[in-house]
Parts: sequence; C-alpha cells; structure tokens
Amino acid sequence: MDSKQSIFVKYLLQQVRTAVAELHAGDLQFYETAAAKENNLRYTPSFVRGLWKTESESRPYTARSLAWSLGETSASAQANIGVALELLELIERGICTEKTILAMAEGGLSLSALRLLVHSLRRADQERKFGKRRKR
Repeated sequence: MDSKQSIFVKYLLQQVRTAVAELHAGDLQFYETAAAKENNLRYTPSFVRGLWKTESESRPYTARSLAWSLGETSASAQANIGVALELLELIERGICTEKTILAMAEGGLSLSALRLLVHSLRRADQERKFGKRRKR
C-alpha cells in the first residue's frame, strides 16, 4: 500500500511531467525567464538543466517559471516543483529510476530528504565524470 508521502511524490512528478509537456506543446501559459541565470534554465521537453534541444519549439523554463505557469506562487509550492524537476532530471539522465524514488518515499523519505539525496547523487555523478576525465 502506498504511503501518503509516496502518493504525493508520484502526483508531483506527474504534475510537473505533464506541465513541461504542455509548455512544450504551447498549451500552458508561458512565463518569461529572461532574468534567470543560464545554469538554472531547462529547455522543453527535457528536465535536464542546460540541455538545449535544437527543436524550434523548445522553450526555456525554470522551476519558478513553471510554478507560475501552474498558478503556484507560494515559496513552498515552488520548492516542491524544484525538487520534482531535480528528480525528473536524475531519472532522465539515468542516475536513478522513478521506481527507486517512489520506494524511498514509501519508506518515509520526505521531500526535504529527497532534495538532499538529489544533491548527493548529482555530486557523486560529477565526481565520477571528473574521475573519468582525469584518467584519460
């Protein structure tokens, strides 16, 4: 049986996944990202920061602009969307699976703990890449 936490995480991931697809298709109101730092930009249909697609309909977005597009203006809602984007980025990059994330949420891992996990996994991935580059 799914816990409340895992149901929330599953819902949040699906909400963000759908919103990015709708933004990409032009079905969701787009909010300007001109003031955003380049390293915070994502480009539809991807969840990976800085991964620009050559598709002409690719649109830049940030966690904040996506939250605004969804009508979420509170800091906590924006933070939740940011965590979901970070988790979806890890899934897209093949660093972890959605099944693993949902299992951790089922085990009681909060969004704050998932955010810490994201940073740890990202750091480990960077160290792995740096180590590979160094060995060449």
